Amino acid sequence: MPGYIINQQKDTIKGLINYLDWDKTPIKINFKSKLTEKDINYTPKDIVEFSVNHQKFISTSAKTLSNSNKTNQLSYSPKIKLTENHVFLQTIYGGVKSLYQYISPTGIESFYIKKDNTYEILIYNKYLKKQKSTNITVEQNFYIEQLKNYFKNSIPLKESDFKNTKYNLSSLSHLFEKFYKINLTKTSYKKAKEKIDIEFGLTIGASIGILNTDDVTFSRILLNSENEYEYYLITFPTNYNKSYDFTGGFFLNVTLPKKLRRWSINNEVFYTNLKFSGTSKIATSQNYSEIAYSSIRLNNMARYTFPLKKLFIFINAGIINGFAYKEANYGKIQDPIIINDEGKIYEARKYEQGLLAGVGLKYKKTLFEIRYDVSNGISNYGLITKPKRISFLLSYTL
Repeated sequence: MPGYIINQQKDTIKGLINYLDWDKTPIKINFKSKLTEKDINYTPKDIVEFSVNHQKFISTSAKTLSNSNKTNQLSYSPKIKLTENHVFLQTIYGGVKSLYQYISPTGIESFYIKKDNTYEILIYNKYLKKQKSTNITVEQNFYIEQLKNYFKNSIPLKESDFKNTKYNLSSLSHLFEKFYKINLTKTSYKKAKEKIDIEFGLTIGASIGILNTDDVTFSRILLNSENEYEYYLITFPTNYNKSYDFTGGFFLNVTLPKKLRRWSINNEVFYTNLKFSGTSKIATSQNYSEIAYSSIRLNNMARYTFPLKKLFIFINAGIINGFAYKEANYGKIQDPIIINDEGKIYEARKYEQGLLAGVGLKYKKTLFEIRYDVSNGISNYGLITKPKRISFLLSYTL
């Protein structure tokens, strides 16, 4: 994605950064000034700052917290473990009062304020303490006093403003927002609120349809060669040829915000077509049948996406609601003993339901997916078992 870096000589260089939608603070970035150049890796020791996708990171040497505040990882020690590291800090607010965020490779979230030219970590810690036969959780809210001292020479915030501030991005951002509002001061930088991303695009592809039936047997009273009525059992094919067809349509992918950004809701309107035919031979009877229908499908899926170098891998699964607008089913009996008979095999319905799942790759605006689906078909009486389909899909985001 387009972005920039500021090197140690304070030169701003515009180019492309391999943005991976980080859920943890990156330990390095891949940058190139032109599309045709090779990627160069930069660590916090190599550059002063970088920006991509409306996000800004500065590099500095700062203390990082090693204590996890996750409930299932709490220890019984109140000792706060800090280590000095050269890291990237994400700027949340920049200006006379600044706020920064750091999420370690192990998922520990920390926040920082800037005093002069140093970055001070806001301390918050939780630990377990035995009390009789149970464990209680003790919180060390040192960050509240740190914030009081940080804002003490400014137009004062209320005591309740600090007391009600939790150690998370939303609550701390609310405190800084209130400070800038009271002081009528503009920020030099403010992290943009994460929005729900919406992508719209086209999909084309090919599908392979598979239809296996149980023994579909019908009873008929037919005239024989002597013009006498007789009772016959007629069995249609149990194995049909594969159906090779075009498929395609439109998609609307809605990416969820914040920590759920790897999840999205993908909705599609698809054209599909299936056509099967087969023969079977029972005694002297040669039976032929053909089943075909075209439909418009509404596919609703949950999708999970994760980065792999320059690519993104995604998996999705969901439901199908299909509406057949064109349908044909036909059977023919040829027998030297009886008069030939032909007609519909079954009564059809217009609505089908099913399930689908797929896996694919995304590169920039292009997606490739292999998908499998199964539906209940359009036979009203369940004579034909569930048609299955494997699709190979190519999508492009507009």
